[in-house]
Amino acid sequence: MKRNSFLLAGLLSASLFIVSGCSLLRSSSLSDAQALRGGIKLARSDRVLVIAPHPDDESLSSAGIIQIALAHSVSVKVVVMTSGDGYKRACQTAFNVADPSYADYRRLGNLRHLESVTGMSRLGLNRKDLIFLGYPDGGTDALFTKDWDYNHLHLGANGARRSPYLFAFERNAPYCGANVTKNLTSIIEEFRPTVIVYPGAEDVNHDHWATNAFVEYTLTEMRYRCRNLTYLVHRGRAWPSPTHYAPSDRLMPPRQLTDVGAHWFTVPLSDRQEHGKMAAVASYKSQLRLTPAYLDAFVRRNELFAVYPDITVGPSPGDPALFNGTVTAGRVLLDPSNDTFANDLSGYGDLLGVSFAYDNDKVWFTINTADGMSPGVIYAYHLRIFNRDKTVSRVDAQVLDGKVTYPRFAANTLNLKYTTRLRQKSTRMVLELPGKIVNDADYAMLSADTYTKMESKWIDRTGWRRLVLH
Repeated sequence: MKRNSFLLAGLLSASLFIVSGCSLLRSSSLSDAQALRGGIKLARSDRVLVIAPHPDDESLSSAGIIQIALAHSVSVKVVVMTSGDGYKRACQTAFNVADPSYADYRRLGNLRHLESVTGMSRLGLNRKDLIFLGYPDGGTDALFTKDWDYNHLHLGANGARRSPYLFAFERNAPYCGANVTKNLTSIIEEFRPTVIVYPGAEDVNHDHWATNAFVEYTLTEMRYRCRNLTYLVHRGRAWPSPTHYAPSDRLMPPRQLTDVGAHWFTVPLSDRQEHGKMAAVASYKSQLRLTPAYLDAFVRRNELFAVYPDITVGPSPGDPALFNGTVTAGRVLLDPSNDTFANDLSGYGDLLGVSFAYDNDKVWFTINTADGMSPGVIYAYHLRIFNRDKTVSRVDAQVLDGKVTYPRFAANTLNLKYTTRLRQKSTRMVLELPGKIVNDADYAMLSADTYTKMESKWIDRTGWRRLVLH
């Protein structure tokens, strides 16, 4: 039987042909993205899941694609990770208080929840298809990195360690990373999305960065196969360009992100869809009081999305000579230069790339910086290993002045204290791990970050990238 489909987007630097259907993994790839000059298509039987870190991100990023899908009877659900209840300026402005209390932050969470309900209703989304998880605004990254286990709950700006909101998907949901993945798994298993739209790994906001990590982690743990589209909301003062209301302009990828492995494409919006997006954005009054030009800047002739192709890594025939040549063997992740959060020591903390290689005996995890290594910078390696028996192992290593330590942030952290080796040359640092840690793995996720020794201030961090291990 021939399936009806409709044109969703045109060509930018590459186009994506989105076909219906989802399944558990049957091959090495988690996404079958392929270039097709005809544009992007959705079938009527598709199911689109949009995941937003805060109330308003669902409209800023995806109001257009939501309208297009709903207009063609494609099922859409929207998940909002936090209630946006940790923004002090918004709380001060909304309630005219200089020093907000926990109760004030919870009032803000309830207010922003209602703003999302209004915004999505203006796009035609049914209320039952809007899901709020109620996790702590400003704390999503902590849930992913260190507050993972149920015996180590995060304290939110709202004064709670469990979601206090009656509208939350899970009543009294504990603030820990393991519960976030449990909730996302439940939603994905029930809805069975064929397309998931979520923040990109290069977004500089901590909650956006962590939402990307949680989605990637959950999909990998589930071995779930669907089309993954990422969007960008926060990328410094030059994004979007121009950073004000310009409805006749188009969103284009930031120059820094045109060579990091992403395939960018655009979803054109009609006048009606652009007006619909403007109406949705107008619903977030608590945010428009603070940054009206910024929010309005996302109302354009198009919406912008990216696809990051899967990275397949096979066994190395031996030590991959990580110190030879200008590009390390096994490079799997590129990070833009001059994109640091802090100016001090920025060259020594500016990450340019991450490499990964392995054989039966060893794993080589390499980071490259712009200006080499400094004793004033802490260099951190992060690895999540997805084993074939569906367990997940974890490695977090910190390097300071040539010494490696292994903080134990979760119960599944591997004990590698006496089985590793550190090598350094010029702008490269190689952490050599025992090969047995990936012997039973079919996937891995990795990232790296740097921060100052004195103040523990972030200098740079990469997004998380998923590897297919052969």
